[in-house]
Amino acid sequence: MDQEGLVLKDRYMLLERIGEGGMGEVFRALDQRTGQDVAVKMLHAKLCEREQSRKRFAREAQAARMLHHPGIVRVIEFGEYRHQPFIVMELLTGLSLRKFIRRHKPSPEELLGLMVELCDALYHAHCRGVIHRDLKPDNIFVNHLHRIKVLDFGLARLSFNPDLTALTRSGTALGTCSYMAPEQATGKEADQRSDLYALGVILYEFFCGLTPFSADDPTTVLYMQVHQEPERPCEVNPELPLEIEALILWLMNKNPRYRPATALALKEKLVQIIRLLHVGAVHYLQAESPAPPSRESDPLESASATPLPAAPLPPAPTELPLEPPTLGDNSDLLPRALSTPPPPLPASEPPEPPAARPRPAPALGTRTKAKLQRPSAIVSVPESLFLPIEDPTPPRPQPLHRRQPQNTASEAPKVTVLVMRVSSLAGLFPECSPLDLMELTDSVYQIMEEAALGNGGVCLVKADNSLKVAFFDEGAGLRAIQTAIRARMGLRHLHKQQNLRSVPPLSAGIYTDRLHPRLVRGPFNADTLREVLSGATRLESLARAYPNETFVCADSLDRQRVRAQAVRTIYLRNRPAAVYIYRVAGLL
Repeated sequence: MDQEGLVLKDRYMLLERIGEGGMGEVFRALDQRTGQDVAVKMLHAKLCEREQSRKRFAREAQAARMLHHPGIVRVIEFGEYRHQPFIVMELLTGLSLRKFIRRHKPSPEELLGLMVELCDALYHAHCRGVIHRDLKPDNIFVNHLHRIKVLDFGLARLSFNPDLTALTRSGTALGTCSYMAPEQATGKEADQRSDLYALGVILYEFFCGLTPFSADDPTTVLYMQVHQEPERPCEVNPELPLEIEALILWLMNKNPRYRPATALALKEKLVQIIRLLHVGAVHYLQAESPAPPSRESDPLESASATPLPAAPLPPAPTELPLEPPTLGDNSDLLPRALSTPPPPLPASEPPEPPAARPRPAPALGTRTKAKLQRPSAIVSVPESLFLPIEDPTPPRPQPLHRRQPQNTASEAPKVTVLVMRVSSLAGLFPECSPLDLMELTDSVYQIMEEAALGNGGVCLVKADNSLKVAFFDEGAGLRAIQTAIRARMGLRHLHKQQNLRSVPPLSAGIYTDRLHPRLVRGPFNADTLREVLSGATRLESLARAYPNETFVCADSLDRQRVRAQAVRTIYLRNRPAAVYIYRVAGLL
């Protein structure tokens, strides 16, 4: 029967069908009360008689309705029309992640940036007891603003509703077999680490051009998920950085214990790798260099040419746990309840060569093969392999999207740290229940994080209603000021959206200093940036006495773009000279 033109609950008029899936059809509809376009998903008429299908459809609506996050599709209403269930959702414009990658071909930095947003959405869902269990590129949407939206919670596990979760009892494998974690394939209970396994498969597919396990029979794919190790990503795509390969193998570990503990821990690792890609500090497998052409030469010349001895590679370990490269201790970045870090990678990470030649970023979705002389696992490479020898081939051009650091021993690069703090929410809103206060705190953190990531910041510490962010390269001070302004705008929007009694005041301190030479290549965390972090915290404590003020040091100030007023002079322990402090009055 043609559904177009129907009016559901005297409110939603179906206009046109825009999609169809295994569970139902999706229509674009008009909300006659608000005048806005919405999406209506209706269960297939042939499935309405099946009680299991109806409950699964209701579970999708219930799971999405309790999640309020910009990275998760918003459900407006759930109801029935003539015994046919339907879900009213926000109307999305954009493409699925699979089509977005094929059409736009984003760089590795951009793709990992989308995964950072996906981690935020997954962490929000996992903290509320919702495990997706069917993550795949077709269930991840990229809207017209290039923002992530997670769809289709039809197979989600809800810890707060045992009746709906009982639809998938232990011993039953549900999901898409190509992206299914080994514990799901064997019918065991899935947890948040199962969703992270699927994210690893997604990264493998888009960086290598194929899924790690494929076969004509789904049962064979499930067997491979449980019993076979995937082919190393760098063997499929030799142009893939080793840091990304180690991340993928960390996510796809057969044992959930050796995967990231939470989506938040994965997000911090992704941010570090994005930073390494940005400054060109990643590593690649060394391809076998071609033998020089044989020619007749002078006997004296051939006698003086002594070939370099081949440096032996250390033997590969018999069993190497597939962990991420150790880029620094980030345990202080996690909440205390989630601060158990994954087991560290053994001392087999390849060292950073002193003059490694950068390679162009690999084209996503392409599969290439090359003969490589390398061990079967990531092992430490002797420094003798990086001896400066004469190379007849010209250096490869530097890709435009990758910026190389312009550092010298005499002038270390600068780093700018922003500390944003919101006053105690419990004191501002004593009438809120503990549950409402927790949701309000999550919303405030989300606003500050989005403002930081939107301006190219690296989140360092998130605790006690505060967020500490680092900025690098040119214009870091200006971007830090813009982050504070954008966060305050988000808090004002939150005040209107949730009808709060007042807007939570946000104080900010911005401090700039030079990095120690040994810290130039990272990792950048709260330990390595401790001195700069203490300076920004000192300025934020000064701004706390004045609601919604931003104090910056003179090195953070762009006088051509920022209007500021000198307020005082202070002394900090890591600076012998006086530090001039300014109050930000606005942007020019």
